[in-house]
Amino acid sequence: YDESDRIKSFHSKMMMCDVLAEREAQVGLKGELKKLEQIREDRFLEMEKQNYRRMLEREMKEKETKEDLSKMASKAQKHQLAEYKEKRYREIEDQMLEG
Repeated sequence: YDESDRIKSFHSKMMMCDVLAEREAQVGLKGELKKLEQIREDRFLEMEKQNYRRMLEREMKEKETKEDLSKMASKAQKHQLAEYKEKRYREIEDQMLEG
């Protein structure tokens, strides 16, 4: 009977040791998974920041392009107006000389 209790006790302690080892392994795995999830989250945030930066840069370039086109159009209109005025003055001058 003593031998049986000792074996039962031994098996119980072995089982407890296995359970604790398994629990420790689960805790370690959970920690590793948490680290991997954090790394994944960090990478995702970095990608989002890069995409946002690219979007801002693209918008700024588009704005600069629009401003440049607007300036060019304004300059062309001023030039056309000056040519028109000059032509009109000559016409009036010619009419006065003929008149």
